[in-house]
Amino acid sequence: MDLFKRKPIAIAAAILASFFWGSAYPLLKVTYQVFEVAPSDVATKLLLAGLRFMGAGLIVLLLKRLFRIPRSKQTLRDWRLAALLGFLGVTIQYSFFYIGVGNTSASKSAIIQSSSIFMILVISTMILRIEKLRLIHVLSMLLGFGGILVANLSSGGLDFDFRLTGEGLLLGSSLTVALTTLLVKQRGSSASPFFFAAWQMILGSIPLLVFGLLATPGFPLSWYGLSLVGYGAFLSGAAFTLWYSVITVQSVVEMSFYRLFIPVFGTLLSAIVLNEPMTIQIVVGLLLVISGSFLLQFWQRHTTKLRRKT
Repeated sequence: MDLFKRKPIAIAAAILASFFWGSAYPLLKVTYQVFEVAPSDVATKLLLAGLRFMGAGLIVLLLKRLFRIPRSKQTLRDWRLAALLGFLGVTIQYSFFYIGVGNTSASKSAIIQSSSIFMILVISTMILRIEKLRLIHVLSMLLGFGGILVANLSSGGLDFDFRLTGEGLLLGSSLTVALTTLLVKQRGSSASPFFFAAWQMILGSIPLLVFGLLATPGFPLSWYGLSLVGYGAFLSGAAFTLWYSVITVQSVVEMSFYRLFIPVFGTLLSAIVLNEPMTIQIVVGLLLVISGSFLLQFWQRHTTKLRRKT
């Protein structure tokens, strides 16, 4: 989309997508309380995730029609890519995520999830070679990742234990984030970001719904609980659509940096909405992530001015 070819708008959209994803942290906690979901009840969590992503996909399709987004003709290749994105980016990613989080401390979970940014950096520059590896990218990401590490020092639970069912699955979840991002970057320009965002979530939610319905005996229903699921669906739909719109026309390495704001936003919003403690480590961590962002933008503006002079 031409709108997102403008760098300031693309950055704002990437940060907004990260805000939407980060706001899902406190929302999920409230949702689990309303539906009385036990921490070890993975089946119910997957069922709720399936409902959320099915709703998110339908919301994206509805918004596409309301805003009269031009309809492009999808090929069989586009549908195959949407199905692959759904399998990797929804079914596998969130299955790994919910099981892994249940077997890992919250602080380690946040740090491991942030590793997807480094996976994108390595795969795109060293394996696929679709972008150049620049020192400024590495420095900015190290500064931002340091912020995530500092923000979670106060949480406790940081150790060097490694379990396949815990840290291993979270690494797998991060890898699926990297792979789906790069798939959209390489092959997603043939169709609208609305198409891939909507059908990825619809197709990917079906296995989660089937498994959840078969494995879950039931949970208390309420309009409040369903409204929370609906709000979560809107957040997911908006986040994926914005993210795919940005990475199809911008540097995937540079834009991926702003995903480091996801756990930061999650922690800040949890402190505001759920009255969780706000520590000095969280504030310092946020400042480090913002510093990494400013470093990246300073370099971009400096190189742009040099190109104009030459």
